[in-house]
Amino acid sequence: MSSMPRSLCICVDDYGLHEGINDAAISLAQMGRVHAISCMTAGLTWRTQAQRLIPIAACGVDIGLHLDFTEKLPGQVKRWPLGKFIALSYFRQLGRAAIRAEIIRQLDCFEQYFCNAPTYVDGHQHVHQLPIVREELLAQLALRYPTKRPWLRNTRSVGLDWQAAGEGWRAVVKPWGIALLGSRGLSAQALKQGHAQNQRLLGVYDFSGGAARYMQLLQKWFKQAQTGDLLMSHPSGQANAVDTLLPARQAEFSVLASEAFQQLLVHENIELKAVSRMRL
Repeated sequence: MSSMPRSLCICVDDYGLHEGINDAAISLAQMGRVHAISCMTAGLTWRTQAQRLIPIAACGVDIGLHLDFTEKLPGQVKRWPLGKFIALSYFRQLGRAAIRAEIIRQLDCFEQYFCNAPTYVDGHQHVHQLPIVREELLAQLALRYPTKRPWLRNTRSVGLDWQAAGEGWRAVVKPWGIALLGSRGLSAQALKQGHAQNQRLLGVYDFSGGAARYMQLLQKWFKQAQTGDLLMSHPSGQANAVDTLLPARQAEFSVLASEAFQQLLVHENIELKAVSRMRL
């Protein structure tokens, strides 16, 4: 058992995408297993299920905007393939007016249906940290929330994970590659504008291996965790929607809701807490 207690926040991504994710997020929050929920305002169920989060927020769970430019869903405005979007951002070929308008639209939709400002902002596939996007996002947050700034997800990793070498090169470099795409740039600008951030990001993997592997990964991540870190998750219960990640989502939910997960927290002396309630 670790001798010093560490505070960790577990976040559920993609709330609003479909009911299975929504139900899993609510259930895990009620169990005290997750303390942040990231919401996709263009998701098929956001407008009808946003207010389910109001009593969850009152119990100390951070509710945030999961800024999205890449998930193609019915009725959405233009979306980009992730690789193309990254390339356009780095070559400064994204139209600022279009990016700004979409950020405003998603913030408006969040506030309209949740009836409050987001406690934090992150990005679906981490797009919030990319050049142009982060600049326009920070500008809008400064205009809308001049006195109480949302915290922002930091994607800084624990470094190249050579312990994962046996699982293939993707397991080694994926967390590092995500951070490389914009963690440092976003953090520098966020600090200037008074936005808090989590310390590091855990929970990156390839969504394979089922419940047994996910528990093994949690054991590794918990050993790596430091106070102020954020562990992202993508759980789901039963869902009627088409979702290519559904088997992995259901495996995550089964683990996060289990007694074995609670025992692991105790063994590693980890307390779960919202980032907004941590001293960072």
